[in-house]
Amino acid sequence: MQEEILRKLESILGKDNVTTDRTHILNYLVDETPIPVRPIPADDIVLIKPGGAQQIAAVLQLANDSRIPIFARGGGTGLAGGAVPTKRGIVISFERMKKVEIDNANMMAVAEAGVTLAELAKAAGETDLTFPPHPGDENAQVGGLIATNAGGSRAVKHGVMRNQVREVEVALPTGDILHLGRRVHKNNVGYDLMQLIIGSEGTLGVITKATIQLYPKSLAQLTLIVPYDDQHSAIASVPKIMREGITPLAIEYVQLSLLERTAKHLGAHWPATKGK
Repeated sequence: MQEEILRKLESILGKDNVTTDRTHILNYLVDETPIPVRPIPADDIVLIKPGGAQQIAAVLQLANDSRIPIFARGGGTGLAGGAVPTKRGIVISFERMKKVEIDNANMMAVAEAGVTLAELAKAAGETDLTFPPHPGDENAQVGGLIATNAGGSRAVKHGVMRNQVREVEVALPTGDILHLGRRVHKNNVGYDLMQLIIGSEGTLGVITKATIQLYPKSLAQLTLIVPYDDQHSAIASVPKIMREGITPLAIEYVQLSLLERTAKHLGAHWPATKGK
């Protein structure tokens, strides 16, 4: 990376938030993708840690003008190599962007991109609200969850991240910052540009903050284990369950052999012995 680019990055972010030291950035070059199929990271990488949208916008404009690739990195919990920097470029870590505010009256959370799923759930719980969707690893960050339109088994009731987002703040390669959406449930006028950003995986801009829908806490929860003799019978029962008028939080099919191996590994006992 050219010294001139490094100096400009340091002027935007501060010297302590820019590094090329390989020993300090190794953990930012991989994600949870299995090693046999994980992409090989590039050698010439700069790691930056911005503190807000203005800094990110300035970095994007610099990178765009200099034709330098940008890799926005959240919690690194992905399984498809999306966070691995495969070309010479700049890796953006959002670990300093941790602000989260709860709008209790409207049951919404305003969270910066670096807030993790666990931190969002904790903040909501402190005001007797909850964020029921669980797209996966609780170390996943809000920016990444939205950029990938993450889902998970609880999508059966609450949908994917696209259904939870009311507003997004996004920095563009031009250096502009857009505020898309509204902090309301009914927002039906004009083009819905926010939905272009959700699921765009960083190809249109970098998500810096979002307003996310929260929900009242459930009075009670119950987990049912239903054994089936074959896979087809299990899958065929799902439409019947959904037509009963009580939508479950999650429905998941898992083979008995996998559950038994998992229980053995954990030193636990799987209660259901019938079915496949």
